[in-house]
Amino acid sequence: MISILASLFLEHTVYFIMCDCVWYFQQTASSQQLALSSLTLPGGGSIEDLDLDFVLPGYPNIELKKNGKDTHVTLDNLEEYLKVQVTV
Repeated sequence: MISILASLFLEHTVYFIMCDCVWYFQQTASSQQLALSSLTLPGGGSIEDLDLDFVLPGYPNIELKKNGKDTHVTLDNLEEYLKVQVTV
């Protein structure tokens, strides 16, 4: 039961992040940097707490880049992650 709830929370959070992609990519570079530096999740968590990697959500065998399953999403590569998600 806990894994089902965690999975639903993760899917909802990824959806929320993806919805903000359109807004994010319409901003200036300085606004994008400010948005990334101040990004926190509800409850105070960080992107790293989501334990995301460069695979298509729900399809762990589809890597979004070479060695994607071994590349964790961090604030440093979040923009790249969002770009590959939008283009899939």
